[in-house]
Amino acid sequence: MDSVNPVAGQQAPKMPSARDDARRDTFTPPVVPPVCPRERDVLALMAEGRSNGAIAGILVVSERAVEKHVGNMFGKLGLAPSDADHRRVLAVLRYLESSSDRAHIRGIPGRSSGTPSR
Repeated sequence: MDSVNPVAGQQAPKMPSARDDARRDTFTPPVVPPVCPRERDVLALMAEGRSNGAIAGILVVSERAVEKHVGNMFGKLGLAPSDADHRRVLAVLRYLESSSDRAHIRGIPGRSSGTPSR
């Protein structure tokens, strides 16, 4: 049914519906470029708050190898060096926002349980 403005005899503007708002407000996580399985393991351990040294110990690789994986991920994620941002945190946030497999953090080879050991 058309709304008619009784003063001017014109149609009133259509009001947006809740359905229109819901479509507009749909969250789309940022796209994360594919990372290799080892980079994904490193990123998952970073999400647990692990240092490069701890990650190297868990994955039984050198700390330099971990640094290389982290640097490669920063490049794939477009995270340039910055004094204003912490790239490790941004990388983990992108991983968590886009990951449909959040259980991967618990599925790293060599991990006996999902509980972090400190």
